[in-house]
Amino acid sequence: MPDRLKQHYVELKKEYLQRGLLFEDECFPACPASLGCKLDKVEVKWKRPQEICDFPQFICQGMSHIDILQGKLGNCGFIAAVASLSLYPELMARIVPTGQSFQQDYAGIFHFQFWQSGNWVDVVIDDRLPVKDGKLHFMHSAQQNEFWTALLEKAYAKLNGSYSALIQLPMSKAFVDFTGGIVENINPKAPPPDFFGIIQRAVQKRSLMGASIESSSQEIEEKNPEGLVKGHAYSFTGVHEVELGSWKVRLLRLRNPWGKVEWNGRWSDNSPLWIHLDHTLRAKLHTRAEDGEFWMQMDDFKKFFDELDICNLTPSSVQDDQAEKWTRTYYKGAWVKGHNAGGCHNNTETFWTNPQFQVTLQEKDNDEDSCTLLVSLMQKPQQGRKFHSIGFETYKQAFIMYDVDKSGTINTSELRPALEGTGIHLNNSFMEHIVLKYGDRWQQLTFDKFLSCMSWLERIFLNLGQLGLCEVIRKCKTLDRNNSGVVAVTSQQEICDFPQFICQGMSHINILQGNLGNAVFLVDY
Repeated sequence: MPDRLKQHYVELKKEYLQRGLLFEDECFPACPASLGCKLDKVEVKWKRPQEICDFPQFICQGMSHIDILQGKLGNCGFIAAVASLSLYPELMARIVPTGQSFQQDYAGIFHFQFWQSGNWVDVVIDDRLPVKDGKLHFMHSAQQNEFWTALLEKAYAKLNGSYSALIQLPMSKAFVDFTGGIVENINPKAPPPDFFGIIQRAVQKRSLMGASIESSSQEIEEKNPEGLVKGHAYSFTGVHEVELGSWKVRLLRLRNPWGKVEWNGRWSDNSPLWIHLDHTLRAKLHTRAEDGEFWMQMDDFKKFFDELDICNLTPSSVQDDQAEKWTRTYYKGAWVKGHNAGGCHNNTETFWTNPQFQVTLQEKDNDEDSCTLLVSLMQKPQQGRKFHSIGFETYKQAFIMYDVDKSGTINTSELRPALEGTGIHLNNSFMEHIVLKYGDRWQQLTFDKFLSCMSWLERIFLNLGQLGLCEVIRKCKTLDRNNSGVVAVTSQQEICDFPQFICQGMSHINILQGNLGNAVFLVDY
């Protein structure tokens, strides 16, 4: 952990109160270095809240998502995450500890907590904030004498090294740092079945949600004709299904962190559709105000938005007994070169040596016939080092199900139903090839060899799937020489349709180097 995150709030506050001084944080000083390389040319002054207004307050009448406004930093993902978090006071209480004030025991020192690699980290800051033209330059509250928002942003900037580090920071990262939850990313333009139901259940589980619109670098923060901002993140603040005659209309409520510029289509603030609702429901849902918050129909959301992030909270994050909760299990492991670093599934001979974890799902979801599993792979940051490219594969464990004699191996009679149970149907010659390739001398496959086999087959069918439907049909028709409707694929046809040992003689023009680095060998030839 960096030294800047090892300060002790209680001890420092006590020390500065005894000395009668205001705390100045040497680990995150009021200077261009704390702004970062992208902002070091910005001319700001660093001032404490009492130098900005007469009666500063840490929190005025509670924390509301409507009060959270983006400044000049370009960190809408972070702002949208804070706005989503503020909908749940019990979550905010974890991030923003109580008992902080500009009046009682004030020493110019504040602290906030963030989740990092499985632990909650306490981040200590002083209250000197970037100011330009007498106003807070970055994140601020709609109430000019409220400062928890600006101080929270400063603490998060310190956590990440500088204010510049927050520019275009993904909303999903902020979600995780605020909760320790697991983030799902869904493409609204290609949504899963029961998309609206997924959103409803996420609300019931107190999940944090946010949506964004993709853009090119030239289009960032450009407003489209419908009032939506490209390259921008929106907090997700509500969901409701209303009846309009015989129709059910699914509505989603979002908020622009700017606190202005809103959707102007169906069910927007000025939409005539609101008059079709009864007075009570209309009064509950419809608010006509330039506050950045708006309702839109589900179909429009899927049309205009490109990403929906859902942060599923861990049991320790949710204190509400009414909320549905996840069960969480942590597994710790490492890849060790020469021992269990088997590489991706392209490495069929070593892939099985990677760390493996077996998970058994025993209870069904509410009102469903299945049980949902979320898997998140986390890599701890190491100071001065880049992250490694890592990944994981999830398999349904057909091996145990079809190991009828419970021997720990699968024989030839068990292998076919095991493969067919995963949706793979192979002819006899291909099955024989698999047994020869992965079986032992008794023609039996251990679990590790079965896993390598599945990885190999997955790669074959993945490559076929990337061809596109028309190309797949063309290849299948070519291989179906008897016009029987069944294609028999041999092991050589994994690479091409009609393999040849030599085509029209051997020529130096046809010799091409691969990725081996053996140019001398090729020249000698």
